[in-house]
Amino acid sequence: MALIGANGHGAWHRRRILSLGDRVRLVGLADVRPLTPPAPDGVPVFADHRSLLAAVRPDIVVICTPPHTHLSIALDAIAAGCDILLEKPPVASLAAHRTLLAALASAGVACQVGFQALGSEAWVRFRAALPSLGPLSGISAAASWKRDDDYYARSPWAGRRVLDGRPVIDGALANPLAHAVMQALASASAAGAGRPRQLSVERYRTRPIDVDDTAFARITFDSGLDVVVAVTLAGEDFIAGEITASGPAGSAVLEYPTDRLSLPDSATDPARERHPAPAPPAHADARAAAVSAAGTAAGTGTAARAGAGTAAGTGTAAGAGTAAGTAAGAGTAAGAGTGTRAGAGTGTNAGAGAGGYLAAGPAPSLIDVPGRTDLLTNLLDHRASGTPLLVPLSETIDFTTILEALTMPELPPPHLLNSDTVEVDGPNRTITGINAVIRAAASELALPSELGVPWARPPITRRLPVS
Repeated sequence: MALIGANGHGAWHRRRILSLGDRVRLVGLADVRPLTPPAPDGVPVFADHRSLLAAVRPDIVVICTPPHTHLSIALDAIAAGCDILLEKPPVASLAAHRTLLAALASAGVACQVGFQALGSEAWVRFRAALPSLGPLSGISAAASWKRDDDYYARSPWAGRRVLDGRPVIDGALANPLAHAVMQALASASAAGAGRPRQLSVERYRTRPIDVDDTAFARITFDSGLDVVVAVTLAGEDFIAGEITASGPAGSAVLEYPTDRLSLPDSATDPARERHPAPAPPAHADARAAAVSAAGTAAGTGTAARAGAGTAAGTGTAAGAGTAAGTAAGAGTAAGAGTGTRAGAGTGTNAGAGAGGYLAAGPAPSLIDVPGRTDLLTNLLDHRASGTPLLVPLSETIDFTTILEALTMPELPPPHLLNSDTVEVDGPNRTITGINAVIRAAASELALPSELGVPWARPPITRRLPVS
């Protein structure tokens, strides 16, 4: 086995390869920079991947290089007869995705993509629970992380869209929080939603970079199901990464980085340790929470997605009687009276007469679900005995569809938030009230501009696929 891209996150892959013991032999490392830490004794180091492939002829290659280099390196590895573990995001366009799939099929080799949370037992249980929720009213992903100035200084391509005249890939949705996007897309696919057909996205930045560090995306599928992803790298309190699927029978929540899970019937499972889930905002509803936290009075909300919903206390997010996948409170797929994002319900996330995220009882508990199949181990098992890959390249095409739309050259730069909105503390940037906005967007399946957030800008909407 060889590793191409052995610095940065590649150091984690080095440790993982060495932990496999006698099952693999590390035969080479490649990186354009001197290795930190140094290579293990006896392992040759190369300055370019082609020299490595020619000299050591590995059976398996792990590719952990900047995303814009993935396609060319992967094609060279395939031509050398290697199976591949390819870090996320795999490639930048559907054309590249299809090129890579064709090369894999022609050579008869395998490619696993490094969305490692899809190897967890918690994900298996979450996915299996989706049918029991009934027709889904929506899926959301929420995460609030913090990345400082050093994060954007770690490499020349970080925070950029173009480097030396070449397009590069970065941004909250495209890179560090790509797992949230992929996990939500995989949930929609598991629910039988079909393919993504429309993207509406709002992108923001807190410093002079070229890409977003805060983003809100709504992805609509063939079935009409909406998936909303609300993430930031300029957060307040830490939200690790939560995927929520809601239907008439309740909500399932997966905290994908930690393998913790809440299902509607999880309270009957005494075998696992429970932890309190993050409490929802103690406001009249999610709109009031978001608008109030962002610095304007609750109750002044703007026109909602379908033009009928208003601010706090109305019980709607898109107008009564709208289509499936909205957060409306009357006569919609959200299920009037069921309590799943509904205005009049009594169950999970229901508000008594309010259309948002007012808790109607104790917050759901999250249980630890041990067990995660390592993707490299899974690739080895696939080679040895035909075990199905957990994340084959073919299963990531929806992610590539979204990534392509987010990285089109004509896409305008993210809106730069000003000092009235962003708190600067040395190398750190924090958007005031951002966590309440993220919670509101996730619970109401709405974008900040639809929630009346004062710094929000109208979304960009694209039909999918864009190419």
